[in-house]
Amino acid sequence: MKEILRTSYYSLYRDDLGGLWLEVLCGELGLYEVCIKLLKDEEQSYKNDPMYLQRLAFNVAKNPKRYLDHKRREQSDPSEIDNCGAVE
Repeated sequence: MKEILRTSYYSLYRDDLGGLWLEVLCGELGLYEVCIKLLKDEEQSYKNDPMYLQRLAFNVAKNPKRYLDHKRREQSDPSEIDNCGAVE
């Protein structure tokens, strides 16, 4: 994956097929990262408004379980999720 953007609490990556992946730093006492593949409507929202990504990252950080739903897992290859953030 190629890193496109990095901030203090989230990063954006593009995979080899052109998909966008958001990696967000979550937690309060213990920190951990959540990596999600952006859905098509989220990709479009980001293209229309780059600040959308900041809002999405904030929402993921506040409620990560909400973003690890069945619909998202269905569209993602598990090996890609494990490699989210593995920059080539």
